[in-house]
Amino acid sequence: MMRTRWTMTVLLLVLLFQVLSCVPWRTTEDPRDVHRRPEGVRLEVRNQHFNEVVVYAMPDGVRERLAAVPGNDTRTMDLPARLLLPPGGLRLMVSPIGSREVYLSGEIFSWSEGDTVVMVVAGHLRMSFWYLRR
Repeated sequence: MMRTRWTMTVLLLVLLFQVLSCVPWRTTEDPRDVHRRPEGVRLEVRNQHFNEVVVYAMPDGVRERLAAVPGNDTRTMDLPARLLLPPGGLRLMVSPIGSREVYLSGEIFSWSEGDTVVMVVAGHLRMSFWYLRR
């Protein structure tokens, strides 16, 4: 009789531990969690040009198309992490569709997680500029 009671107690404890191990203990994301996904860097293109423009990223001089932004419109996108890795910095190139003009930004070096690179494409491309919003 004593052995049966002891066996039943152990079995009940094992069953209790198994059930409790299946319960999701965290229902909200912990802001101190070190395994959270990094925010990354965003790009906001404010196109004040009449024509639609194509935006390219140029890490280490290699051109990669990011997006097309219609005339007089604004688009926001995430920059792929692979573009942020090269030590030589990142340059942005803007080319209006139907035009031979091209705007090439200076090198963008000092971004950090959660920053936004804002590119303002002016009506005259040579007056375009960019800045970093933290």
